[in-house]
Amino acid sequence: MKKAILITAFATIVLLFSGKARAEPGNGLALMAGYAEHHYRLVQDTKADLIFTGTGIAFGMDFQFVVTDQWSINTALQWSFENTTDIFNVPGNTEGTVFTYNAIFQTRYWFNNIYICPQIGIYYEIFTSHSDQVFSQRGVGGGFAVGWEGKNGWLVNLQYDLETAAPIGVDNIQIYRLLVGFRWK
Repeated sequence: MKKAILITAFATIVLLFSGKARAEPGNGLALMAGYAEHHYRLVQDTKADLIFTGTGIAFGMDFQFVVTDQWSINTALQWSFENTTDIFNVPGNTEGTVFTYNAIFQTRYWFNNIYICPQIGIYYEIFTSHSDQVFSQRGVGGGFAVGWEGKNGWLVNLQYDLETAAPIGVDNIQIYRLLVGFRWK
């Protein structure tokens, strides 16, 4: 997944500086579904670091507001459901599930049918081990996204988020999402 992000980011930068014609994004609602992958490293004062990963499915919806033919503003809601490994770093808790909810704000810069954007958001996560231990957290984060939207409404969105959590200290929560969807314009 990291290699895909680097290739996509490089291609986006090349297109950005190639002088190609600008796209004209449209206002409208989009629904998306796809793949989600999380990498967690939670730092605690009294215990060893909690390190685990999760993979699963993601769903999302956003509404795009066109500002100019080069810029749009997007508000998005996203959910993911994942299976995890090594949850809570406790013997016997080798598997679990994670439900994540994100509310995201993006400012997209458009060229051709491709966009690149920074994003900020809030999130809430619930971790449940198969031995019925429950842990939840909330926080804020930032990241970036690159994507493509066709004139027919189909879209592809690749996102990377780096988040921090409260009330506990979190060193690193990385979230990757690859979403495919449709925008009604």
